Amino acid sequence: MIGVRGLALIVLLGAVFSEPETYKGHKLYRAFPKSQSDVDYLDKLLKQGDDGIDFWSYPARSLDPVDIHADPASTQKLEDLLDGAEISFKIDTEDLAPLIEAEKAAPRAGGFDSKYHRLGEIHQELRRLVSQYSSHASTFSLGKSYEGRDQLAIKIMTPGKKKGVFFFNCGIHAREWISPATCMYMLRNMLERSTSDSSVKKMLDDYEWNILPVFNNRMWRKTRNPYGARYGADPNRNFNYHFAGVGTSQRPSSDIYTGPRPFSEKVTYNVAKYLYKRRSEVKGYIDFHAYSQMWMSPWGYTRNPTTGDTTDWTFGILGIIHSYCVELRPRSSGQGGFVLPPDKIIPVGKETFAGLIALTQNM
Repeated sequence: MIGVRGLALIVLLGAVFSEPETYKGHKLYRAFPKSQSDVDYLDKLLKQGDDGIDFWSYPARSLDPVDIHADPASTQKLEDLLDGAEISFKIDTEDLAPLIEAEKAAPRAGGFDSKYHRLGEIHQELRRLVSQYSSHASTFSLGKSYEGRDQLAIKIMTPGKKKGVFFFNCGIHAREWISPATCMYMLRNMLERSTSDSSVKKMLDDYEWNILPVFNNRMWRKTRNPYGARYGADPNRNFNYHFAGVGTSQRPSSDIYTGPRPFSEKVTYNVAKYLYKRRSEVKGYIDFHAYSQMWMSPWGYTRNPTTGDTTDWTFGILGIIHSYCVELRPRSSGQGGFVLPPDKIIPVGKETFAGLIALTQNM
């Protein structure tokens, strides 16, 4: 039987393979496009979609490396494609299985931040925290997904005067497992330090914090709407701003499939509807992802081409000046990629929360 971490890592790796229990023979490649034509070629492969080839980072500019995961049946195909296009590459991880097995065997002792969690455990922890800190926190639902799963969020603030809203979400691409874990770390620290830490107290005095720890509550890369023989669209390509432009695909097999129209996915529609309703109140928005260690502001369709994403929509349509996309650890696939060990949850949470405090102090 696969343990919680094993299931988590199956989700993280983003596709269904024949023997997910071991990932024996699954490789992680790093390709090095040296020209715009190389970038265009890799982008074409990404948009076509292939069940056995999974892009962990996306082609954007020449000289920027691109991380690609392949299952055993697809490794030779990928190498032939790269060789045929004369794109140099190296194998970053020869076999993902030992990394997966090490994660599954990791000790489970410790607090909530010592491991990654299933959706039900995250929701249970939200409700526990609200029960413990009822004067400062309450849960609310943004709606349900295609398969009926709740998009459960938490509201945190000091009771009293009406405040501007700061909204952030994690887990829009749920294979980016460190993202929901970081959300949970930060919201817990807001509550635990709400009276003892002056900087945190000021955050709660100044803003009504709305936090959605798991945006895509199927806990898969894409949503679960059926599109022919395929399932799901990329929720971060489904917003109505430069929809279906650069950095997207119209093929349902692709990881970056936009969906048939803006807000076709219930999870994106639910969040957009809530933010639009409160648009005059929302002063800040952050979408937390992994990986690359970057703090990015709009526009997503320029330097690192992505269109129909959350932050371009919140900035371009809602006029939220402080709209950001944050890519958490690690910096590269060579440092773990999506397979980030759980002992990194607290360090990532600490540095990200420090950044959030600094941001709000200067808004």
